[in-house]
Amino acid sequence: MKSLDFKFGAMVYGRENPCGHLAQLVIEPESWCITDIILESGLVFKQSKVVPVSEVEEATAMGIHLGVGCQELAGYPSFSETVVEHSEQNPAWMAPIQSEVIVGAGALGPTVLPTTVGAATVQEKVRQGVADDRIVWGNKVDVYGSDGRVGHLSHLITIADVLHCQIEYLVVTQGTLLTKHYLIPIRYAQTLSEQGIHVLISDEEIGEFPEFFPSLDETDEVADERERSV
Repeated sequence: MKSLDFKFGAMVYGRENPCGHLAQLVIEPESWCITDIILESGLVFKQSKVVPVSEVEEATAMGIHLGVGCQELAGYPSFSETVVEHSEQNPAWMAPIQSEVIVGAGALGPTVLPTTVGAATVQEKVRQGVADDRIVWGNKVDVYGSDGRVGHLSHLITIADVLHCQIEYLVVTQGTLLTKHYLIPIRYAQTLSEQGIHVLISDEEIGEFPEFFPSLDETDEVADERERSV
């Protein structure tokens, strides 16, 4: 078993050179396990690759090291995500409603335009490279407590073996300039979704959790918290 710290934005290294940075993580919603990492490379022409988490040999806030070379990443699936809008009609038994809208009044009286009520605009995500039933998290995932937003997700700390990469801690960050990072055990999480993470703590209570300092020896820091949790 090994501890892995996935920090959004961390540099990702192949066997020899940097390959890009960690842009997103792919989560299996049933098990709350990380299945893949999505690394992004390029400044102008950006490219995203989906890499199985099993290829990660080491992950800290300072960087993520893969067991494959950067050139080999060309064989992995590319990731893309777009939002498509389309109209969704009411059921067949509900006929569209014709109505009139007054848009202004001139010398000849008000201008009336006919309009149809009954078609709703629906937004749908279209993805390539990741299964539709997976959760994809980036660095803009908000964390909500019992009284509203308590911060945003900046790291995921996992415990990993050959088969699974189980989320163990959320690192929740508060503030913009003077930031603080808190180590929240995953058992406090109530729901996980792409819209956010809901935890069973309040904004005031989050300050009672251990602070997380990525620049220190985080392995020892997490180990100390594991001991306190037993």
